[in-house]
Amino acid sequence: LHYPLRRQRQMCIRDRARTNIARISIALGRFEDALTVLEKYSSDEDAYTHELKGDALSGVGNDDLALQQYQSAFEKYTDSGLRNLVELKINNLNTNE
Repeated sequence: LHYPLRRQRQMCIRDRARTNIARISIALGRFEDALTVLEKYSSDEDAYTHELKGDALSGVGNDDLALQQYQSAFEKYTDSGLRNLVELKINNLNTNE
């Protein structure tokens, strides 16, 4: 029982580190680096990962895929404040078209 818990905690720390690296890369304008890090996630990511992917895709000018990621994040977020933030990002992309 101890080993599976330790393994799960290590995976959680690794995933958190990837998320932080991607967030910092986006803040530095290194969108391709962020996308590379985020590619390591499976197809059933959490809402925050979708949002980060949307930010990175928007940064490289791929607004269509960014919009898809933001919509996935919006659907998965349960917090109204986070949903509102993603909705602003969606609206911003729609006004740029």
